[in-house]
Amino acid sequence: MKKLLLLGFALMLSAGLYAQDSKAEKARQDAKKTAGKVATETEKAAEKTGDALTRTANKVDDKAREVHKKKVAKSKDVRQDLNRTATKVEDKATKAADK
Repeated sequence: MKKLLLLGFALMLSAGLYAQDSKAEKARQDAKKTAGKVATETEKAAEKTGDALTRTANKVDDKAREVHKKKVAKSKDVRQDLNRTATKVEDKATKAADK
């Protein structure tokens, strides 16, 4: 009877240890799945962030080009105005010299 009782306790102990092992294995698998999901989501977020940064950089570049074009156009206008003024002054000087 004692042997049977000891055998029962041994079976219960081994069943308990097996259950703990299977729970631990399941926890490991869940941790791997979760880590994989987190890594995937992190990669997706990084791609979105990278895309957003690229779009922002492109917008900044476009704006800089636009500002540069405006400045160049303005400087051309200023140069043309100066040339016109210089021409007018030369014409007046020529007329004054001719008199």
